[in-house]
Amino acid sequence: MLISTTTSSPVWGSLGNCLSFPRYDQSRWKNLFSERLLYLCRMSINFRSWTLLLLLATIWGSSFVLMKQGMHASDGTVLFSHQQVAALRMLIASTVLLPFTVKFIRKIKNFKQLGFLAIVGFCGNFIPSFLFTYAETKLSSGYAGMMNSFTPIFTLLIGAFIFKQSLTWIQLIGALIAGLG
Repeated sequence: MLISTTTSSPVWGSLGNCLSFPRYDQSRWKNLFSERLLYLCRMSINFRSWTLLLLLATIWGSSFVLMKQGMHASDGTVLFSHQQVAALRMLIASTVLLPFTVKFIRKIKNFKQLGFLAIVGFCGNFIPSFLFTYAETKLSSGYAGMMNSFTPIFTLLIGAFIFKQSLTWIQLIGALIAGLG
């Protein structure tokens, strides 16, 4: 049911203006969108943010093609094995990130935190680096990149079924958008 656009709600009035569609019954939608959507509407979008996002997308998108090209020359001869390409990726990344490590290593308070960081780094970067290059020995780089888009969906499923975390509508919508590409 449509309501008047002259409603004086400070939160939902600005939300309706941000999304540029007629506002509906506010009590029905308040719990669904809550303050998270309002936060997204209030964010200032500037040139630097879009440039960094475009740069990040270019780096991530080109990594699959570059892994494939790093293994084979244009005439089809093998340059590096998939293990060598993955090891080179890890070496280059660790060299670039070493100055940040030196700066922030003092914030680690105990060895338990260091252990958790090691697990995250190993499972989130080291293992996938080797698995992606191995997969690209059999698959095209485009297909490997498309398969990578399932990461948010599997993150939600693992969180829900293994760690018993409850899912929100925002998470499900985000996973749906990620799956659509």
